[in-house]
Amino acid sequence: EWVSGLEGRPFFALINFMDAHAPYGRPESRPDLRLWDRPRSPAQNEELAGAYARCIRELDTGVGALLDNLATRDWWSQTLVIVVADHGEVISDASFDHGNDLIMEEIHVPLIARLPGKIPAGLRIDTPVSANDIAATIEELTMTGQRIFPGRSLRRFMTSDAGPDAADASVMSELEFVGKPDLLRSIVVGDFHYIRNMETGAERLFKYREDPDEKRDLATLPENRPDLERMRAALATHPL
Repeated sequence: EWVSGLEGRPFFALINFMDAHAPYGRPESRPDLRLWDRPRSPAQNEELAGAYARCIRELDTGVGALLDNLATRDWWSQTLVIVVADHGEVISDASFDHGNDLIMEEIHVPLIARLPGKIPAGLRIDTPVSANDIAATIEELTMTGQRIFPGRSLRRFMTSDAGPDAADASVMSELEFVGKPDLLRSIVVGDFHYIRNMETGAERLFKYREDPDEKRDLATLPENRPDLERMRAALATHPL
């Protein structure tokens, strides 16, 4: 209804879906809220995980219906669409939570972009990038003139011959706890993910591609000492 009243004018729209969020689902399909009490049985944890997966499926269907509707508009071929999540959900340890850590389950999120003529259809980029660069990307793809948004546009990846560049694969994340002194920072370089508590100095190192649930901390292993030093140096290049 809203876009129908635009009469062809350029627009920016942000749609925030909350479907895949606790307590997971429509009121008639939500798991019993008592399942959120702890401790939970394995069966209860499975029910919550299933409800979360159902939310993702239903949200995917809903977004698809929205895009199908917009695709009937005359301006659709000139419209940039970006689908992204703000965070993940920790399912692997059955906590069903977020905002408590910087492990991959919390920071590795979908990022899908579509703009005919500027973004090749079907192109998949495996190089880690930052959501902080989305605004600069929108700016470069849709606007002309002086650049005003911070970050570095992801347009450099959007060619059919774009390959992974190790220099681009340094992505920093940060989590500050409200009311607490702890500040977590992490960095992804290549196959390694390094997390450091800037207040206590506690650190973790993972090879996240082969250990996606990040269960095996490599920070204390002598054979990974060079990798740990390299990741410490990489994080230090991002000033506080």
